[in-house]
Amino acid sequence: DADVERVRVRGAALVVRVPAPIREPRVGEAGHVDDRCHEGRGPAIDIRRATIRSPIRGIVLLELVDPGQTVAASFQTPTLFTLAEDLTKMELIVDVDEADVGRVQVGYAASFTIDAYPTRAFQSTVVEVRSAPLKLNGVVTYQTVLSVDNRELLLKPGMTATADIVVARALDAVLVP
Repeated sequence: DADVERVRVRGAALVVRVPAPIREPRVGEAGHVDDRCHEGRGPAIDIRRATIRSPIRGIVLLELVDPGQTVAASFQTPTLFTLAEDLTKMELIVDVDEADVGRVQVGYAASFTIDAYPTRAFQSTVVEVRSAPLKLNGVVTYQTVLSVDNRELLLKPGMTATADIVVARALDAVLVP
């Protein structure tokens, strides 16, 4: 048997990796209505230019507009939908306490549980330890990203997890109760 030392992290959230930002549509492309519609061509708007099409195949996680709703882009492009390209590959973002972050490294094994399946431990791997500190109520933590295989599609974005990251292992150790 092996003696295993773990770092316990509570309150982590599952997320889906969002694809890289898509460039703004150019004049005349789908999803972009330009001013030429108003320059003497009458009040009719070419509906083909007002159609919004997804840049990826996937699942709509969040819909922030309704069909027929007017969308106006001023200085910032508004978010209309949150899309997930592939729910079989997810990430678990955990906040590791500053006292433990020095022992956590990329490649370390981890496991986590969620309330929806309390008796099942899901396996994962540390893929990133971020350097920017987060401070909440005087406690400093560092976000650590765990890669999660979700081929069974049991996990959903936003689920809360409790994770254990294996930081040390001693083989053939004698445990004294």
